[in-house]
Amino acid sequence: MTTCGVPAKMHDHTDDLVSIPSDVHAIREAWYLDEVRELQPVMDLSCKRVAINLDAQVCYLLKSLWQKVELEHESDVLSARKALFNDPDFIAILKDVLFKLNRYAARELPDLVHVLHHMTWNDKHLFKIVEPRLIQELPSVNLHDIPRVAESFVGVGCGSRVLFQELIHLSLQAAQHFSAQQVASLVTSFSRSPHKPKAFLIGFCPTVAANLNSFDAAELTKVIVAYSEWPGEVSTDFMEQVMEVLCFGSSAMTMKDMSASNLVAALRALALWRSFREMNGDNDAEEDEDEDEDDDDDDDDACDDDGGNDMTAEVVMTTIRGGGEGEAKGMSSEQLFASTFCLAAAPIRSACSDLAAEEMAQAIWAFAKTRYMPTKLFLDLHDGVLRSFKALSLGSLASCLLNSGRALSGQLRFWDDSEPVVVSDGMVRMPKLVRAPFADRQLLTDAETLVVRRLGGLIPRDLVSVVLAYSLGHVGSPELYSVLQRACLEKCPQFPADQMSTLLWSFATVRLGPALAKEAQVDLLECLPQLTAPAVSDLLWAYCALRHRDPHFFKALLGVLSPSTVAGNARCAMLCPALLDVKIHFPEIDPEGLGRYLSYVQPSFRALQQRAAAPTQPVEEIRKALDALGMRGEAHAEVDGYVVDVTISAADACLLKPVAIQYHSAPRTLHLLTGDPLGQTMMKQRYLRACGFSVVNLLDSSWESLDEEERVLDLKAKIRQAQRQPTGKSYVGAEENSRLDCPLCKLQSE
Repeated sequence: MTTCGVPAKMHDHTDDLVSIPSDVHAIREAWYLDEVRELQPVMDLSCKRVAINLDAQVCYLLKSLWQKVELEHESDVLSARKALFNDPDFIAILKDVLFKLNRYAARELPDLVHVLHHMTWNDKHLFKIVEPRLIQELPSVNLHDIPRVAESFVGVGCGSRVLFQELIHLSLQAAQHFSAQQVASLVTSFSRSPHKPKAFLIGFCPTVAANLNSFDAAELTKVIVAYSEWPGEVSTDFMEQVMEVLCFGSSAMTMKDMSASNLVAALRALALWRSFREMNGDNDAEEDEDEDEDDDDDDDDACDDDGGNDMTAEVVMTTIRGGGEGEAKGMSSEQLFASTFCLAAAPIRSACSDLAAEEMAQAIWAFAKTRYMPTKLFLDLHDGVLRSFKALSLGSLASCLLNSGRALSGQLRFWDDSEPVVVSDGMVRMPKLVRAPFADRQLLTDAETLVVRRLGGLIPRDLVSVVLAYSLGHVGSPELYSVLQRACLEKCPQFPADQMSTLLWSFATVRLGPALAKEAQVDLLECLPQLTAPAVSDLLWAYCALRHRDPHFFKALLGVLSPSTVAGNARCAMLCPALLDVKIHFPEIDPEGLGRYLSYVQPSFRALQQRAAAPTQPVEEIRKALDALGMRGEAHAEVDGYVVDVTISAADACLLKPVAIQYHSAPRTLHLLTGDPLGQTMMKQRYLRACGFSVVNLLDSSWESLDEEERVLDLKAKIRQAQRQPTGKSYVGAEENSRLDCPLCKLQSE
């Protein structure tokens, strides 16, 4: 039986444009925007018929209309959609839908909300009107329509707690009946739902795990990204299964099937999950101090020590087995994580030019979280970001600047990705970590103006990342640091204790001035229990470097430390120079206890000093000049953990005081732009003079411009001048007026 030429029986749900009744087809054609005026009478008549006779066909009609708009106006869908939504006859159809809503049953309601969402007619008021009727019909709704209902309400951003509780209950009850595509859709939708997203993800996790081998590349990416929204709710076993599928493929996909964008999204999700687990002490790896988006790095070398949080050589060189069910049981999550990123480097690099600027920033961030960076991929991504950094969001810009600073300071370690990672018979052979020099500071330099202009929009976490980035890179103009410090002073109460520790370390490194240290001192005392041992080490060093010494504050900070948190922790290396400074200026503060803590951290600090020592060639040239003066110089001598480029014994050289010769170059010991000494440089000089050494400072540019004879004369004059310097007790507490102690930025002196 038909009415007005339209079959009474509802058509099957299909995306095809065939077998459309004549009147419905006429309405579709009427909405073809070029012919609206000519077919206005037809549309008017048909709209009346829809209102009276086509309740069951309206959903299919709306879907067909939208398909027509998409097909015929592919180049300008937005304008066509605007014209369609503003057409009074289209509004009349929607009004008729609301007027006859009680006629819609369990079969039509999911279609209605889905097609409206698909058309991007995201009218929350309309969805709220439909919701009670939908809740009433939910027990009769086809289970396969539940994913569409969830997707529609989450996409529009509405839906009551009752609706989502019912959807969750039905989904969990019928979990085994959903296809892989529907499982992926449900996970994606409920991860962003306003009610009980965690409860659903936890309860649905076994179903997702059972479908991992059935997801295609896009579906697997959606699932990984969805669970990354709640990294604390994801078990290690589940993520290991996900990484096994990524590494060794499944019946439905391999990593090669994933687009570069999807692969970057998956790696970012894995990095988020791993960082969360490490931050909460639930991972095999050491605690990761990265801040990306929330870093708490201290000095530019501490994280590089073999005892730090890098993937160790043992993990890197391990042959990893996998490739099938049960074959990867002996594999740790750390090994799976490392191999996943290694295998992903080649496909991402091959399609690097197709990535958007934000995706490049995310890729750099994800790989940086592993501290396991493929060299060529990093260079390609860095160049891409350099070309388009103005298009980045503030968070992504801060992240890229920070990772550029880390690469410059040596915190990131690289591997040669010019050779493919070996994968055969379910085994992955991973390359060895190497230290690859990275010296490209152009991103930090070029972005300086943009940073200053957009500084007001930075949230505290990103502001910390920017300050740390320029400090690690030893670049940035005095004007930039002035603006950064002013912004930090304004937001001082908003910084958590660990972020304030990072800020103060950064400003002390470039010796900006103690203004922020004075402002933050009271707040830091209130949150001392929140500070980690590395953060306390940074704070002590920063206050000493900035010469804002308060014995009561120092005692409070030292009271937070314990031998178990300091011993063997390479991140606490900067505690060594801080304790040496405290011993010099406050000898009454528990000398026995300070000595014990010094023994814990001196080995790590010594390793840092050895890596930052002057190159061999200029040191040998200095020793040669000393030989001409009849003096014997000792290269790279150690003084309580500090490594001095060349030392001269007073007795051997017939001098009143021993001499310490420091060879300076930028950016190793001097700021690259201003040429002023860094905080580490001044801390060493102060301690050496306090220990009775006369300090001779040689600048690389001046030294290299002299011939051998001139070097001998210059060195002789400098040694004679240094012998007149106050040293020892007469020096401690006195103001240092040497050129090497001028502040980096005098704009903050007030």
